[in-house]
Amino acid sequence: MASFPQIHPGKKLRVPLVENNRTTGGAFQIWRGEEIVYQGSNYGTVVPDPAPDIWRPIGLVQQREEDFAIFLYTPTDAVPGEYELRLATTMGSRSGRFIIA
Repeated sequence: MASFPQIHPGKKLRVPLVENNRTTGGAFQIWRGEEIVYQGSNYGTVVPDPAPDIWRPIGLVQQREEDFAIFLYTPTDAVPGEYELRLATTMGSRSGRFIIA
């Protein structure tokens, strides 16, 4: 079983991203299993203050040519489980998995 970043609801985590061929239908989607739980039309580069109580990716980072990550704010009412963030970027579609504890 793969090891995914784990976080409690209402916190921020770093999600490593890998290239994929999934379309998002928007800037980003949050999936839990086969269900879309949230879809956003944009994501930001400026860290909000105070932290938002919604799914909000922020600060896409490319550390090396093929090493991407993004920070993700999670809502306080997020249901525990395994999730996938699907993100449309200018470098193509990316996704990352994480767990809400």
